[in-house]
Amino acid sequence: MNKTTLGILAYLTSSLLPFVTHAQETRQKPSFAIAANVIHITEDNVGFAVNYEHFLNQQRSISLYLPFSYSLPVTNTYYYKRAAEEYFQFDPQFRTYISPQEEWSHNKGMAYFYPGIKFYTGKKMSRVSYSVGASLLAGIGRAELATVMYNIDTLNQGGTQYLKRTVSGTTTRDVARTKIGILLTNSLNIRASSHIYTGIEMGLGYSYVNRQDGANLHRGVLAQIGLKLGYYR
Repeated sequence: MNKTTLGILAYLTSSLLPFVTHAQETRQKPSFAIAANVIHITEDNVGFAVNYEHFLNQQRSISLYLPFSYSLPVTNTYYYKRAAEEYFQFDPQFRTYISPQEEWSHNKGMAYFYPGIKFYTGKKMSRVSYSVGASLLAGIGRAELATVMYNIDTLNQGGTQYLKRTVSGTTTRDVARTKIGILLTNSLNIRASSHIYTGIEMGLGYSYVNRQDGANLHRGVLAQIGLKLGYYR
């Protein structure tokens, strides 16, 4: 083999070496991550969650985040009155209005899907990584709606007039629940190895749509916290 051939081979080797090194580094960097939340808590109740995360650039600093969570059934999630104001009666003793009807709702499970974007800080593939993100939230579920009806009687005692309310009946039925809002998240991940990691994620947001049985409820705070175990690829 003459010097010219050796020179050509050396040149080709030195030219291809950066591409081979880059390919090896690329294989070592995660292109996606999947995780399961061993503990997941929302404003509704304790539940569970799974999520998929796809990195959008080679630096792995931006990712598309696709989590799904489910909150287990619980009672006394919230309560609201649905009787129209014209049916309220004024109690002169306590100077307040008494409703002839109240409704209590009991959460029977909520499923949430909140796709979003996450931004990571720090070095690539560092053992500890921190991210912030924003997600759109959509939730659907069921609730047991208990309607309590009252008889309101006017009584006089010692020259003072007041109202007395007694339960006249209760009915229950299953109804649909819907929530739509936004969620801001913060997460901290710790790599146990090149592929396994654990993390904690917290989110806080606001619901722009909060409906139950076709009725608009008060807009409220959305919250979540989860402990996850995941896999990088």
